Amino acid sequence: MIARSTATHNPINRVLGRLSGVEKSGVGWKARCPLPGHGQKRGDRNPSLHGSEGDDGRVLLKCRVGCSTDAVLDAAGLIWGDLFPRSVRSEPTAVWRIKDAQGTEQATHVRFDRPTDKRLLWKLPGASGWGLKGRVRDTLPLYGSERVKYYPEDVPIIVTEGEKATDALLARHRSIRHAR
Repeated sequence: MIARSTATHNPINRVLGRLSGVEKSGVGWKARCPLPGHGQKRGDRNPSLHGSEGDDGRVLLKCRVGCSTDAVLDAAGLIWGDLFPRSVRSEPTAVWRIKDAQGTEQATHVRFDRPTDKRLLWKLPGASGWGLKGRVRDTLPLYGSERVKYYPEDVPIIVTEGEKATDALLARHRSIRHAR
């Protein structure tokens, strides 16, 4: 098992922190692909997601079963920007896609950590600037609520305060994250 840092400024730590079954493999690592369609919908029992760190610090990913990188990132709760090193000033430290029950993105919540404070901004899909353009924040679905329809009826639903808390819960309880 590869030791994982809790720091998220390093792309490899961001990615590995979202995957399970991580093992050292040659100059890189392998992990279970987070898509539930592997193994006749039993999950990826034989790790098929391979990755390494490029010379420039970016994360290189390849699912050997053929899943698209877009699908792998979405299933792991990552975006393309998570694969690249971030600059301290202009790059977001977290990006959360808020989706409705059908999985359609309704808004994006973006966090910027700065040396003395943090800033959280909203953006609507397709919008060129920041803000909800008159949409009331309370009308947005809860972050991650699009997964609820996949949970068995006897599983309790846990509601957290904020996207960061939801991510912490999902990281702690991987079985919840994979209920898709």
